Amino acid sequence: MAAADDQSGGNEDIIVTARKVEENLQTTPVAVTALTAKMLEERNLTDVTDLAAATPNLVLQTSGANGSSKTPAIYLRGLGQADTVLTADPAVGLYVDGVYVTRNVGSILDLVDLERVEVLRGPQGTLFGKNTIGGAINLISQKPGPDFAGSAEVTIGSYTGVKGQQFSGKASLNLPLSDSFFVRLTGYGTRKDGYVDLVNYKGREFGDDNTWAVRGQARWLASDNLTIDLAADYSSTRNTGSTGILLKTYPGALTAVFYNSAFSGNPGACLSPAGQASDPACFGPVQVPTDPYKSNAAFFDRSLNQVSPKNAFDSLGTTLTASLDLPFGTLQSISSYRNLRSNYDADGGLIGALFFQSSADRQDSDQYSQELQLSGEAFDDRLKWILGGYYLYETTFSHVDVLSALAVAPFLGTTYPLLTENTMTTHTYNKAVFGQATFDITDRLHLTGGLRWTNEKKDARIVLLPATPGGLHGELTVSKATPLVSLGADLTDDIFAYVTYSEGFRSGGFPPRIIGQVSFLPSYDPETAIAYEAGVKADLLDNRLRVNLAVFTTKFADFQGFGTLPDVVPPFGTIINAGDARIKGFELEMTASPSRYFRFDASLSHLQSKVTRVDPTAAVEGTPIPLGSKLPYAPSWKASAGASWTIPFANGSELLTRADVSLTSDMQFSSVEDIETTQEATILVNASVTYTFPNQDWQIVAGVKNLTDAFYLRVSARV
Repeated sequence: MAAADDQSGGNEDIIVTARKVEENLQTTPVAVTALTAKMLEERNLTDVTDLAAATPNLVLQTSGANGSSKTPAIYLRGLGQADTVLTADPAVGLYVDGVYVTRNVGSILDLVDLERVEVLRGPQGTLFGKNTIGGAINLISQKPGPDFAGSAEVTIGSYTGVKGQQFSGKASLNLPLSDSFFVRLTGYGTRKDGYVDLVNYKGREFGDDNTWAVRGQARWLASDNLTIDLAADYSSTRNTGSTGILLKTYPGALTAVFYNSAFSGNPGACLSPAGQASDPACFGPVQVPTDPYKSNAAFFDRSLNQVSPKNAFDSLGTTLTASLDLPFGTLQSISSYRNLRSNYDADGGLIGALFFQSSADRQDSDQYSQELQLSGEAFDDRLKWILGGYYLYETTFSHVDVLSALAVAPFLGTTYPLLTENTMTTHTYNKAVFGQATFDITDRLHLTGGLRWTNEKKDARIVLLPATPGGLHGELTVSKATPLVSLGADLTDDIFAYVTYSEGFRSGGFPPRIIGQVSFLPSYDPETAIAYEAGVKADLLDNRLRVNLAVFTTKFADFQGFGTLPDVVPPFGTIINAGDARIKGFELEMTASPSRYFRFDASLSHLQSKVTRVDPTAAVEGTPIPLGSKLPYAPSWKASAGASWTIPFANGSELLTRADVSLTSDMQFSSVEDIETTQEATILVNASVTYTFPNQDWQIVAGVKNLTDAFYLRVSARV
């Protein structure tokens, strides 16, 4: 990374690995948002969810699907995954130092000790493989080096308007143990109070976080042409759960009428609007807290004994990377193992023990991956090529007790509130070979072609008690070819343009939740994306103004959504290939650095999504998905702007002020337009002031997030 002259200003050159090799951001024919460590620090971006404010067409919310505040729902260009069950795969791939992370849960999402972050938009199916139809997020960590260095940071904060404090700290140490062997150690910890009081648990709040993590890296320069990197990380998170609150009730629903009639203890009052609004025994408006920072949630074991809610996430990962320079190219091997162990309680209705809720949930995952890459150049460097092979094996285990007071109904055949006990194991075997080459037709015209062939087999076994004690078995095998063709042109020395055709797919899977006896375990097929993109990247005004523009359209086929499978006996609602959609839009990013003391950046993105084909049974909470509807988590407009101003002092100290504002237009949380599950347009403002001491070794930062105290929803659904 090279910076422009300190006095004259200018934008720095950013080197990215969006195509598996190092390239300048401005000559890479991919829509990429790249943030260096300095940019992350200036903007106070501390975890992956913060990236959405700085990235066009990226929506990154905390998923409430499993009650965890450490599980993000990532959507890019309208494609993503909200439910984080182990039987479903994401549509946006998360990579850490070149390793695909199958389950993006826990403190791996905290942006600690990184060299840079790259957000690649659009299908990345050729070089990155499955589950990147929306794009990919690359986290590149700081590597050990030959210089002794260290850093430490302590953060203390609090919420305004509600109680709650935050304390976090992180430190890193780089140790050169010899001229050829270097070690880097990183530690991180945070303790954060919640801000939604649990009425039924004194002193407990949703939204809290207790996390600690460590990472160790070693680099060995074994010879002039061989480098070996070993990395290991461990993280542990404990919290109460995501900040779920009850906003509205629907006492006219069938299950609500059934509860108020049979289980409230006062059916005469609970079947009337007046009783539903005043009697705490009834299901109705009386259950809705008057304070949005309070929740009546309650958690129970299978005998309906009230228990204290808990969420626990532990993750371990190791990666061994070896790079060997050969006479004709570079051979790289990336070997990795990661695991996840999680347990959590989820209050399905957020109103106590009235209806279905899951308790004592467990989700475990183990993944092993191996990738080989061989890259090089030929024909006097006019041809740049890369070949590779990839293997991934993942095994998962999940267990959930589905509880409901309705389970004691005689026709369900149960005598205790455990409606069903659901245990599932899955195995995934993924094999792929890929290749891509760029040929310089002329000094200014570059043609790229690539192809990846993937074979994936999944099998699953589910045991439902008491319905199917013998278990059900399912298999799914898919082979896919995902090509890419791109033409790039250096229109001038400072302006690069490109057009790209690319494809990708998101894996199929098995129903995440089955209640009751069924005839067999069904599966759903992959969803696919075909994208056409054109872009321009320009460095203007002697590199002081950078403008990048991308325009795209995507054909989204066989998208995965909720519907009914008529072949299963009895038919039940689950995930199916619900239809097709078309997505089109544009993304504009601009950075101006007229001097080293002032920097301004802005982005604007637009998205149009439309369902063009829909399965007749596709529905959201019983409401059919109409033709022409928008995709969820796909706001029509996003915009951001930020400015930093540095004031130097004669003694060598500096004062940096930074302000950021982001706008997200109305956003649906489902494919059915519903005012109750739509987030209105949101404007968020962040600001900070940083004082750097004369020796440049110490900094003090004062900052605020959500300066205007805007109230907004991360997810909303009818339950």
